[in-house]
Order: sequence, then structure tokens, then C-alpha cells
Amino acid sequence: MGFYYHDPYGTLYEGEPVQSWTRPDGQTVSVWNAVDKEQGVDGVPIVYLIFHFGEWTVRLFDYGGSAAMSDDERRACAMGLSGSTTEDGWIIMSGSQGTRVGGDEPELEFGGLGQKEPFVLFFPGPCEPESDASEDLPTIDGVPVSRAHGFASWCHPGEMMRIHVYFSGEPTFVEHLVRELEVRDVHLAS
Repeated sequence: MGFYYHDPYGTLYEGEPVQSWTRPDGQTVSVWNAVDKEQGVDGVPIVYLIFHFGEWTVRLFDYGGSAAMSDDERRACAMGLSGSTTEDGWIIMSGSQGTRVGGDEPELEFGGLGQKEPFVLFFPGPCEPESDASEDLPTIDGVPVSRAHGFASWCHPGEMMRIHVYFSGEPTFVEHLVRELEVRDVHLAS
């Protein structure tokens, strides 16, 4: 699932919608073809369910082939996943009973599409704090953070979220994210 603070039409998805539904709140959710025609399961191109909430666009992958969602599953997802924005512009997502996204290994991505914009991946679920047997990892406010050029990884102190950040330039964005990121109420479907 990808989150973008703009509409990435023409960069991530293009053409005309393959399928569309209108939710009771008036929101239209559509299935679109990926720009890059990336091959999914069984060589079938990936498509995306695209949601718009205020300035935010949310992209939900449908991997195609034998892993593709049925029309009923797509419709249930389109109708069951909702979102809103706070006064200061943050997105809040929720799902109705029975709405499930992410499969066995969910991944959430937030970021821009430019070369210089940070890109953040969240992997919900139990995780072990970063460690390196050959040396002590640097910490930020007591959190061990593995770093390489343009990349950082750590386990959120609540140990229910692994975070990867791809960035260019100074690592101040990473330091700020480690210090200020709030992760709350992480519940994995069973």
C-alpha cells in the first residue's frame, strides 16, 4: 500500500480506469494499470486500486494472475477502506469489519517520486532491534539504527514496526523520524 501527498497519475498509473466504484460518501475508487506494466504473479501485469482522500492518494497493489483479487474482493476493499485527513494534513485510514489489506507480509510506503525525496517503508509486525555482531550500531535517542549511504533501518521502540528509509542528502530527516514518529495500535490480522 503506497501513500502519496499528491496524485501520481502519469507516474505510477495511467490511462483510463479498468473498474470503478462509488462509495456511499461519494468517493470514487478505481482500478488502474501501472505505468511500468510491472509483471505480477503468473506474468500478469500489476494493477492498482486508487483512493483519494483530500490531498492524499493511496495505492493498493493487486498482483494479478493467480494472486489477483476477485471483482467481489476489489469491491469489498473499495467500499471497506476509508480515509480522512486531519486539520494539519495527515491521513487517517480505517477499514470496516472484514476489510483486510497486505496479505501475510504487509508493507506500507510513504514518499515522493522524485530522486531527492525521502521514501519510507513500514513493515508492521514484531521485529528485533537492529544489531551488528561486528560492531556497535550508532543510536538515535537510544534506538539502534543501521545506516548505509542513503539508507537507514530500525525497529520502532514498540517492537511492532520495522522502518526503512531511503533518502538523499543529510540524514537529518532520519534523525527527526526516529525521534518523532509515533506508531500506535498496530494490530495484525490473524
